Amino acid sequence: MKAVSAVLFSLAASAMAMPPPQRLERREVLNDDDWSRLWEGDCSQRVQNAREDCIKKEDSKLDCDEAGRKEGTKCIINESRGKLTDDARHKNCSAPAVQGVEDCMNAKDNTKTVPQCQRAQVETYLQCTLPGGQGNPATAQDPEYGDIWRKTCSALSTKAREECLKIQDADNKRENKRIDNDMKCLLDNTKARAESDSVHNACSASAIAAVNDCFLTNNTAGKTLPMCQREQWDAYPGCVLNKMAP
Repeated sequence: MKAVSAVLFSLAASAMAMPPPQRLERREVLNDDDWSRLWEGDCSQRVQNAREDCIKKEDSKLDCDEAGRKEGTKCIINESRGKLTDDARHKNCSAPAVQGVEDCMNAKDNTKTVPQCQRAQVETYLQCTLPGGQGNPATAQDPEYGDIWRKTCSALSTKAREECLKIQDADNKRENKRIDNDMKCLLDNTKARAESDSVHNACSASAIAAVNDCFLTNNTAGKTLPMCQREQWDAYPGCVLNKMAP
């Protein structure tokens, strides 16, 4: 377990060295940047403190690696909690996720590391807290949304963010362009894409403008970027039908 703990501490340390992001987007499908940013706070220190407190008790029945691991899992789940997630849903969704990490690590012939088990359970937690209900997609299209993001758009978004971090982007033009391109990528690849390019382009432009208003300009409700994107994802088919109507 010492080797596993070393991997965890190494990952946490590398995450803390990253520049702070403009805003944590809290997707239910994490990319590498999302995952690393969860460790930018005090979670790695809390892991270490929990292990040290356990060791001080000098009780041979205690598993101090487990104590540190559980504390780390609880911390990163708390860090991933959205502003609109109420206490009851957070509690109902976080407890199974913490136990899920332990089940993952204790599974027979397990070959996964602590970070791998934790990352999977953070995604499970985020899916559990979606507005549609515990463990249920917010809309019928969300499975497609997640697949498109994971397989097509995530890598492009991550690369664009990395480029933003390498340069001075004081007015956030590049970052805002990345957000526009994220929405465009999702709609370009949806099964509901309009057959007419002009209709698709018009509805995509409308969706992109609405996402900017929802997330950047008038975000009084504290919505995350994926929440704003999903709203426009749902609105896109209606826009297409309206523009195709005689």
